Amino acid sequence: MLRPDPNASRIREIFSQTFAHTKKPDELEQLKYVGEQMFKPEEVNATNHPLDKLLRQYFVDNHISEEYFAEKFKLYALKELGMHPTQASNNRSNLTKALKAGYITFRRFMEVICMVLGNTIDSMTFVIVDDEGDSQTLSCVETNDKINNKTKSTVSFKGE
Repeated sequence: MLRPDPNASRIREIFSQTFAHTKKPDELEQLKYVGEQMFKPEEVNATNHPLDKLLRQYFVDNHISEEYFAEKFKLYALKELGMHPTQASNNRSNLTKALKAGYITFRRFMEVICMVLGNTIDSMTFVIVDDEGDSQTLSCVETNDKINNKTKSTVSFKGE
């Protein structure tokens, strides 16, 4: 007996819409100022890990509150991942603990910035300094060709 393709059926979509009480963009933006911020300014430099510092600084600069992050994660988990609300809540709780504990991975950093919060990273630059004090700059820039709907990456290397 053939089983229906879960991606082709509307069951997943109906399930997600049932539990995802979506808020309007204005309501989401207002949540940034409700409750406590995920990170306080003094917590940015409380870690030595560069990805932690970048993520914490982003949260501080953009006033990301716990309520805002919870709502954004709920939308991501229910709509994009098709999770059950209880599972989504557990995953959000685990992610929040990992972010506050520090030493996040690059994959986790990208998940939070791009997938959960819905942003796009257009460029990255790394300055690498060796034992002798010489530095090298590595950059990757994404350019979007809106006419052909393609993304092009340009990687450059500059030694100093």
